[in-house]
Amino acid sequence: MGNVQLMSSPPRYNYVYQQLNALGLSNRLAMEVSQNVKIASYDAHQVVWSKGAEVDSLQLIISGLVTEFIPALKIKSTFIDLFWEGRWFGEQHVINGSHSVSDYVCLVPTDVLKIPVATVRQILDVDIGFTRRLLELAAWRNQNTLERLVLIRHGNPSLRIVVGLSLFAEAQLHYASKSTVSKAPSNLEVFVSQSLLASLFGVSRTLFSNVLHTLCKHDLLHTSYKKIAFVNLDAWRAFARRQRGVRLTNFDPSVDEILQMFSKD
Repeated sequence: MGNVQLMSSPPRYNYVYQQLNALGLSNRLAMEVSQNVKIASYDAHQVVWSKGAEVDSLQLIISGLVTEFIPALKIKSTFIDLFWEGRWFGEQHVINGSHSVSDYVCLVPTDVLKIPVATVRQILDVDIGFTRRLLELAAWRNQNTLERLVLIRHGNPSLRIVVGLSLFAEAQLHYASKSTVSKAPSNLEVFVSQSLLASLFGVSRTLFSNVLHTLCKHDLLHTSYKKIAFVNLDAWRAFARRQRGVRLTNFDPSVDEILQMFSKD
């Protein structure tokens, strides 16, 4: 892991205070803790924590993308989660005092807020609102992660690919919702190579390309080697929402059956 480069100038104090306040800290504690918050920048492909590493902080993404996955010697890595702007990560390890059980890697240049573990544990002892919010976040994350892992571990490769892509679509939809452009974009682009995504989702490059080709034929994606553009954004939003709201029982759907999930009400 390369050295984290601390940004020379912190963001506006109000931003840090607002993020801490939203995490459940009282006004007084948010003001005090903001003095201990660090701002860090990571390069694309830089490791935040590797499997087995000590988790040193609770982190919030200011900008960028961080993926969590369980690495494997062969191609079958297990994709777990994707974190984008406004999402905290590392809370389970901070609460439990455990080492990381997975790899956290930046897919693009990423800026984060970091609250040191020692500071988090001090707050847990004195601020009920923060403790409640952090436990709620951990419980929500655990539930979502468990459901996704069941889907990814038992689902066929095509399903794993589309489930993984739907998280990237959600990340891009989040950024689009914060855009100052008045007209909604017709597509949202992710500048990550297909080879990297295939490895991340634990599938072969050939199968990944075949599934992308099918999604492109149905006007859900446009692709190039190092770029994927999500189109028909309402369909991607519906697919992601349906996955969280419906417990899937068919873990071996055909590509045509997966496509039906984009249109079924």
